[in-house]
Amino acid sequence: MSSLDHTCPLTYAITDWHICISGFRQHEGELSGLHRVWLSLLDLSMPRCQVLLREWDSDWRGLAELIWLTRPELDGQPLVNIYAYSWGVGHGFVNLARELGRRGITVDNAVLCDPIYHSRLLSMRWLAYTGWPAITIPANVRTVWGTHQRVSSPCGHPLKVSSGASTDIRENLQLSCGHRWADESSFFRMQVRKVSGVKVWNPKREGA
Repeated sequence: MSSLDHTCPLTYAITDWHICISGFRQHEGELSGLHRVWLSLLDLSMPRCQVLLREWDSDWRGLAELIWLTRPELDGQPLVNIYAYSWGVGHGFVNLARELGRRGITVDNAVLCDPIYHSRLLSMRWLAYTGWPAITIPANVRTVWGTHQRVSSPCGHPLKVSSGASTDIRENLQLSCGHRWADESSFFRMQVRKVSGVKVWNPKREGA
């Protein structure tokens, strides 16, 4: 392959991506609801299907470039599903989807748990605790499954479709728990299963 040929041969192409994005206070050294989603999705993992766990402020430009570089050469569109929580939505998901859109890559499904708005301006970060403004879904996202809660602060911000986009917000269910436990909710697990086909490990029902 020429050094100028950036198309990944079909033999090495990655056709499916399942990307989990954690919240502001979630780290790799813990076992949150979002982390259990990732562990459950690992059942799908194989060389051409990648299951990733990323923190909310990861290098989204770099990941988008990797997805583009390893796309199938026949149609150039891998399956991309994103599962995100809190600032993993308002910053991580939004920025990854935008970067993918700049490369012509579609996000097939986004499962967004208690999404919290993240301002680019440090002086405006307090908006995370207001319940507004709305989080605008990038236009290259096809389907959104959402959950939100009004029990504690911060609480889920509204989801808004980009002007002229055909994004389908399939669900936006209200939870009865606070923000800290939103990614443990049965509604979030149910939506992950609808999108991925994988049942999420629930320790409360282990052995039941």
